[in-house]
Amino acid sequence: MTRVFFFNRLSEGVEGADYERWVREVDYPKARSIPSVRSYEVIRVDGPLRDSGVDYDYIEVVEIEDLDHYRSDLAALPGREEFVTELRSYVGPADAVHGTLIE
Repeated sequence: MTRVFFFNRLSEGVEGADYERWVREVDYPKARSIPSVRSYEVIRVDGPLRDSGVDYDYIEVVEIEDLDHYRSDLAALPGREEFVTELRSYVGPADAVHGTLIE
């Protein structure tokens, strides 16, 4: 099982409550409709566990079966450009990684 992690920081001036409303109303339904997505969650970061110099506001966790299928689904997502534009109005700098669950 593969997981994709997006580490997000809100754009300057964006309130967390506004972003979280958008996540519930737009992001969750859109992301969870993608065929290759088995689960999708957004987690609010309340603070660091230790001082590491890394500072994120939210972490997205996407569980998928196949990375290539997921990438294809994202590329073919209806309304993709509008969705990305909306996302970028809330989220500024972001990092993304993927990995495989050790079972």
